[in-house]
Amino acid sequence: MSDDAALRVLIVEDDPMTAQAHADFVDRVPGFEVAGTFLGGHEAIERFDELAAAGSPVDIVLLDMNLTDSHGLEVAGRLNSRGQDVDIIAITAVRHLQVIRSAISSGITQYVIKPFTP
Repeated sequence: MSDDAALRVLIVEDDPMTAQAHADFVDRVPGFEVAGTFLGGHEAIERFDELAAAGSPVDIVLLDMNLTDSHGLEVAGRLNSRGQDVDIIAITAVRHLQVIRSAISSGITQYVIKPFTP
């Protein structure tokens, strides 16, 4: 966890309205703050690295599986390979058992299927 009192959350979601809904929800929960919202995995990974290098690492990643530039499993693998203490929560409509199993084995800590209510 970062030195700040709030847990820093990175949102990776290709649908702008859904990404904003996630950000709005995070903003309403005490003790959490949005570190960034990205529509693609590559840009999110780049920002993840920049935040860590600046001494403001991300604590939690909310990650969609179906991104326009990559798959969530690829993004999760790349984030986990950084060796940082980050929890990745998949928030996705993907219900395929193989993807869920792969997500859990790749280090994703939670798998939430859309739609859901906060």
